[in-house]
This record gives sequence, structure tokens and C-alpha cells, in this order.
Amino acid sequence: MMALFAAVYESSTELCDNTKEFANDLNAFQNQLDKILETLDELSKLVEREKVRALSSRNMLKSSSRQKTANIQQLQILINERQLELDRLRIELEALQREESEQKEYMQKLFSTTSFS
Repeated sequence: MMALFAAVYESSTELCDNTKEFANDLNAFQNQLDKILETLDELSKLVEREKVRALSSRNMLKSSSRQKTANIQQLQILINERQLELDRLRIELEALQREESEQKEYMQKLFSTTSFS
């Protein structure tokens, strides 16, 4: 009977030791899992920050592109206005040159007729 109690005691002690070892392993696993979860949390925050930065950059590019398009349109309008002004001034110059030519011709005729009189 004593041998039976000794065997049960030894088995119980071994089971207790195994249980303690398992509990220690489980605690170590839990600690590793906590570290992994913490790292994943930090990575998710980093990814979120980068995503916000990327969206911000994309919005700035879109805004810049829209601004560039608006500037191009304004410059095109200005070019058209200046072209119209140039055309108007050319027509005015031609008219003034014709008038000058006519006046010179008239003055020459006038001087020609005055000198013969």
C-alpha cells in the first residue's frame, strides 16, 4: 500500500510540476502574444498615418492640377485679349498709314498746284 501511495504521490508531484511548467509556458506565450499585438497595433497606426499622408498628397496634387488648369485658362484668355488688341492696333495703324499717305499725296498736289500758280 505504501508503494501505491508513493507511486500516486510521485505521479501527483510530476503532474504538479508539469502543470507549473505548462502554466509558465502559457504565461511566456501570453507575453509573446502581447508583444506581437503591441507591434501590430503600432504598425496599424503607422499604416494609418501613411495613408493619411498619401491622401493629403493626392489631394494637394489634384488641387495643384486644378490650379494649373485654371492658370492656363486665364493665360489663354489673356493671350486672346492681347491678340484682339494687337489686331485692332494693326488695323488702326493701317488706317493711319493710309490717312498719312493720302495727306502726303494731298499736300504734294497742293504744293504742286501752288508752285505752278
